[in-house]
Amino acid sequence: MMTSYLPATALQDRFVGSNRIDYFSIRAVSVDVVEQASNQVKEILIKYHGGEDSHYGT
Repeated sequence: MMTSYLPATALQDRFVGSNRIDYFSIRAVSVDVVEQASNQVKEILIKYHGGEDSHYGT
């Protein structure tokens, strides 16, 4: 079995015609940590992409 890793934006550009990511989904390991997981994702997005916290919905 062969595994390949490609940037999501490259795949989108090739198959959808755009390299913009408008949304994505995540799954928490349990319902008890959904809020914690959401906050961690927001922190990562803000760290790497800047912007206001209000830009990142839940």
